[in-house]
Amino acid sequence: MNETKPRAARIDRDWKVLCQDIGVRLAGTDGEEWAARYIHDEFEKTGCENCHMETFPCRSRRKTEVHVEADLGKGWQEVESAAVTGSSSTGGTVEGEVVWLEMPEHAPLLEPDSLSDRIAIIFGALPEVVEHHVRLVKSRPLAVVHVDHRLPFDWAKNDGTYPLWVKKHGFPPTVTVPFRDAWSWRMTDRMRLRVQMEMEMLEGESQNVVAEIPGSDPDRGVMLIGAHHDSQAGNVGADDNASGVVAILELARMLQARDFRRTIRLVSFGTEEQLSVGSARYVTDHRDELEHIDLMINFDSIASPLGHHQLFCSGGEDLANYTVDLLRGNGLHVQLKREAVPFADHFPFTVYEVPSLWFFRENFPGGRWQHHSVHDNLDNVSTSVLMDVVSAVCGLVEDAAMRGDLPFVCGLDPSIREKTLLFAKTLYELPE
Repeated sequence: MNETKPRAARIDRDWKVLCQDIGVRLAGTDGEEWAARYIHDEFEKTGCENCHMETFPCRSRRKTEVHVEADLGKGWQEVESAAVTGSSSTGGTVEGEVVWLEMPEHAPLLEPDSLSDRIAIIFGALPEVVEHHVRLVKSRPLAVVHVDHRLPFDWAKNDGTYPLWVKKHGFPPTVTVPFRDAWSWRMTDRMRLRVQMEMEMLEGESQNVVAEIPGSDPDRGVMLIGAHHDSQAGNVGADDNASGVVAILELARMLQARDFRRTIRLVSFGTEEQLSVGSARYVTDHRDELEHIDLMINFDSIASPLGHHQLFCSGGEDLANYTVDLLRGNGLHVQLKREAVPFADHFPFTVYEVPSLWFFRENFPGGRWQHHSVHDNLDNVSTSVLMDVVSAVCGLVEDAAMRGDLPFVCGLDPSIREKTLLFAKTLYELPE
């Protein structure tokens, strides 16, 4: 029997398994593997074909200890802190005066060994340009304390490094602290910090989970729908990205009994939180198949109760117009974004000119207020919002999968080509 609407009970069950029964799903850990096996089993229950897991090596965070203490002239006081996954350890407690860096504008001020006896506090983004990162590494700070300017709250967020930069250039010991604490620190003329950050990163194994709904016409291409099942440290990732996994599982159930001309492939990627390692591995392993993928649809963080549905489109104007019109006809109104974004699983596909769509729901300027924190839990996601997305995208997939010729040209939007290739080279080192 054809499923015409998403079902709240199934969605809530999937969310509960991922976020309550399993919990934190760090790359290369039992939690991530448990999630992958659950997804695989659910794909099989729907009747999907070619259900399998493709494993790959990853770096896996294990034992972590973090302490940050501040002395503002009234004695040492510990503040909440979190380790940045993949950065180096301090090798004990380090203590020093601080230097404030407002990034990226202060990056040119960094000189070799200029911070060798001090602790750097970075306000803004951690370096996103490799030259800035190299300057920071060569300045040799005792430690780096990151204050995310997007999140003016009283808790510390979790975050990760770029694996390629760790491998090629190293990464100083880096922790995060709450915005509100850093605000009070900046009001003083002189202060000292103590930082201890010990992290064990081991070789591990992650997995991409794959399933298919075969199309009737082998000459037609493939529509690939993806999400990621790993989470950041310190939270169960109900929105980022159990919401995406729940969405592709529900789509599998709704689409399974239909007759399509195109094959629909569903993939849940591992190790996304270390810069889309699983997605990059997938496109590398399946390079010869990419020209047959007509469209990649990625779900990542789509279920905030309050927010704006955003659609990031890497294809041309014809794909953008086709998608926005179909979504609107199915009751979903989106903000269209035409820009290169390397921080989600659609990006490695974009590099190889697979037209891609990333569905995201913003609830705070630049992202989500609960980003990578303990607040990314089941209390802060909406079943009804997710059902709206699933229902609308199901209509989009049905229309495209039934067509002979698609109403858009495959390829990369020329306006984002240069930036896309720069990100691919400096952040991913994907093969040409």
